[in-house]
Amino acid sequence: MGGYYNVSVGSTPRRITNAFEYRSALSILNNDPNITIYLGTDASVSPVNGMPMPSQSGLNFLRGLGDETEIEYWGVTSAGTADVRVLEGYTSEPIKEA
Repeated sequence: MGGYYNVSVGSTPRRITNAFEYRSALSILNNDPNITIYLGTDASVSPVNGMPMPSQSGLNFLRGLGDETEIEYWGVTSAGTADVRVLEGYTSEPIKEA
């Protein structure tokens, strides 16, 4: 089971995903043909401290590989608005801290 949606990310930090303890897989795609987005895990993300995601690139997070699929991810651009696509997979068991 899963879901998908798109988010417009601009020069003000924007939450791309909410925290969700049942998320087991997460894909984030910068679908914009020209704009780089910068990823972080909170609203303080900026082009200076965020991880760059160039146009037409993506990241995959898998709980089974130890990735943090359950946390919030935020994005921002240095200028303009980028089209970001999100695909999520869910599990029937919540993620538990070790």
